[in-house]
Amino acid sequence: MERTGQTVRNSRAVRERGGARINLLIVLVVVGLSIYAGSNWIPVMFQSQAVKDEMANAVRLSATGQTPDWVKKQIEKSLRENGIEVKEAKILVQPIDGGGVQATVQYARQVPTLPGYVYPYKFDYTATTSGFLTK
Repeated sequence: MERTGQTVRNSRAVRERGGARINLLIVLVVVGLSIYAGSNWIPVMFQSQAVKDEMANAVRLSATGQTPDWVKKQIEKSLRENGIEVKEAKILVQPIDGGGVQATVQYARQVPTLPGYVYPYKFDYTATTSGFLTK
């Protein structure tokens, strides 16, 4: 009887052979795709955050007497520094009541996140002068 039990265990082991390799391959593919997507996605998010920071800074400085034209030039400079085509971006800078400006920037980028799939990233941010400098 023991021999029959051993035969069943052996045949089961034969059927399961290679299962760990397939699981490892699946995990490596998922990790590799995640790294690929992250390496394309993270720079785009970093650049958009840098543009937001520069927009906020330029708008904040407009309360000290800078013109809307100066704010627009600062935003265009930030876009160029971050690898974004100024021609493709819609930049709207307008004065607001009480001093200061409101700046809006919109642009779109194609981000290849996975092989065969491109994510249409849309940047749309508005920075407005606020705080004690405008009062």
